[in-house]
Amino acid sequence: MFSKLFLALNREAHFTRDMLAAGATEIRKANYASKGTYFTAFTTLSTGFERIGKLCLIGLQQQSLQKRTFTHRQDRADRGVRTKPQML
Repeated sequence: MFSKLFLALNREAHFTRDMLAAGATEIRKANYASKGTYFTAFTTLSTGFERIGKLCLIGLQQQSLQKRTFTHRQDRADRGVRTKPQML
C-alpha cells in the first residue's frame, strides 16, 4: 500500500513528534532549582527541531527527484554525480 520510504519517514515523524512533546513537558516541569531538568528539556527540544529540519530536507529532495530524470550527462554533472571514476 505505502512505499518503504514513506513508512520510514512516517516512523521518523512520529518519533520526532514524541521528542518535541517530551521536551515541552520537561520544560513545563522545570524550576530554577533543578538544572538537570532544563538540560534534558532543551536537549530534547533541539534534537526534535533538528530532526524536523532533516525531514524537510528529505521531503524537498524527494520532490525534486520526482520532477527530474537523470539521463543527460550534463544534468548529472550539475548534481555532482560522477560519470567516470576519478583517480585521487
